[in-house]
Amino acid sequence: DVAGKTEHVNRSQYADVFLDTPMVNAHTTGCDVLWSGVPIVTLPMRRMASRVCASLCASMGLYEACVAHDLADYEEKAVRLGLDRTYRAALRREILMGRWTQPLFDTRRWVRDFERLMYKAWEIYTTGDTDDERGIKSFAIPPMPIPDVTEDEYRAKWSCDALLQAAVQAGKQPLLNQ
Repeated sequence: DVAGKTEHVNRSQYADVFLDTPMVNAHTTGCDVLWSGVPIVTLPMRRMASRVCASLCASMGLYEACVAHDLADYEEKAVRLGLDRTYRAALRREILMGRWTQPLFDTRRWVRDFERLMYKAWEIYTTGDTDDERGIKSFAIPPMPIPDVTEDEYRAKWSCDALLQAAVQAGKQPLLNQ
């Protein structure tokens, strides 16, 4: 059975942190988790599907806090959010307040900007004028840096087998099927 949308979003708030998968990111679930006030740790890679969550975080003003630059930074951010209750609580407050002030959930702004963009695209199409300093260019978002992590490097460190092997080497008994 699949939970209804309200139940799904409401139960997300009980998580301390959402660890996004780097190769294929959270899309709608990322929005739901942020709406619930839960911090996300994400690592954008080269493919579009691996950069979505970083865009969500950036549009909430959370790029520095939630978007990792490499695997070590991903781990550092996850551990800090997992262990530092004061930091996590402050970030949760920032996320909850950001629902009303940041672009990600500002539907009116999105519609207004999209309408402006469509009118500008139509104007450019009908006039052929592409040299416009405040038209399409004003919608440009600076590109996000892409970490220099290959999919093979990610798999080598973060696959289930690699994590289990690291736990055993550290003398920890992994909890399986419990």
